[in-house]
Amino acid sequence: MFRSFVRALASTLVIALLGAFVVALPSSAVEPAASTSVSGTVRGPGGSAYNTAANSWAYLYEGEMSVGFSTIDSEGDYTFTDVEPGTYTLGVFSQSIYQNQFYEGALVRENATPIVVNEGDTITIDIELSTGGSIQGVVTGPNGAALDPAAHVTVTAYSASGVWTRFATVDPITGQYTLDGLATDDYRLEFRDTGIYVSEYHSNAKYFGSATPVAVSAGTVASGINESLAIGGAIAGTVAGPGGGALDPAAQVLVAILDQDGDYVSDGYVDSNGNYRVSGLPTGEYVVEVRDWSGTYLKRYSGNAATFEAASRVVVGAGQTADNVDVQLMVGGAISGVVTGPNGAPLDGWDSGSVSVLTTEGNYVANGYVDPQGAYRVGSLPAGTYKVVVYAY
Repeated sequence: MFRSFVRALASTLVIALLGAFVVALPSSAVEPAASTSVSGTVRGPGGSAYNTAANSWAYLYEGEMSVGFSTIDSEGDYTFTDVEPGTYTLGVFSQSIYQNQFYEGALVRENATPIVVNEGDTITIDIELSTGGSIQGVVTGPNGAALDPAAHVTVTAYSASGVWTRFATVDPITGQYTLDGLATDDYRLEFRDTGIYVSEYHSNAKYFGSATPVAVSAGTVASGINESLAIGGAIAGTVAGPGGGALDPAAQVLVAILDQDGDYVSDGYVDSNGNYRVSGLPTGEYVVEVRDWSGTYLKRYSGNAATFEAASRVVVGAGQTADNVDVQLMVGGAISGVVTGPNGAPLDGWDSGSVSVLTTEGNYVANGYVDPQGAYRVGSLPAGTYKVVVYAY
């Protein structure tokens, strides 16, 4: 009886003490900290309702780095929460209709009005977007023929300074495309296909620098910007390991197609069976370069050559495939080690670094990165004697 009374009394005391403790807590211990946020509403020209077809996103920048993004809902609203104190710029990027724009009305980040955020601030910034200009046209095959239904042609617009601006997929049936939301500028268009047609710039230019510019003014349409694509050829073959054996599953083998000057034209990855195919190539002679980015195999060229100069040339014609361009790889050597501070001490405040491997004459051969623990490894090296140079960033 006495024990039961003691237990009941003890329980009552505990509850009472807990209750007193809870009541005694200062209010600051139970109130959540104020959230720092930047939010607002995006509207169209003249304050019109935001057009959801624009598919826009809001981005917050600190200096040159994007530190967050927010979807823009059907009402045009966006929100950034838990924003750290600092100075930011705000930009809205649209896939169509509207021009990309920064606060307040700037077309580039450098001209945007800064936003200063302090702890606990709730900042509201509304943005009114401007309608951009458009480029429209039709893409065909040779001599105006309809596109092959299997083609997947895209159009990319670059500003006069070479900045990627807009992207559109060509309708495979009609060949029509539209690029909109463009600011006033001169644009160069790149037409690319996944394999049937040769990629090119407008109009029928091989390089960006020789492309015909298309002048666009905001709110207007540049129509009739048509393009006729040539049918490309292909190079296909098999990459094997030493003696024709299977490649190491850990290898990361890439096939690059080079022109007669050694300049890059196209590339493709090798599948699990060692097969590759690179298509959409203009008529001409090429060299196949095979690299292993895992550092296991040595670089080789068509004809199993060790150098570009000794490589076999591969002739490609329109609509034709140069088959059986096979390459056999050899295992290379590697150099590895650990970078330390004075007297072997761990690196202090080491952010990143790299290691370059040079010939004894000082000519570049390969490079690799140093990890946070100071370790590095550079593979795919031919037999020889080398120098190692370490660079800290």
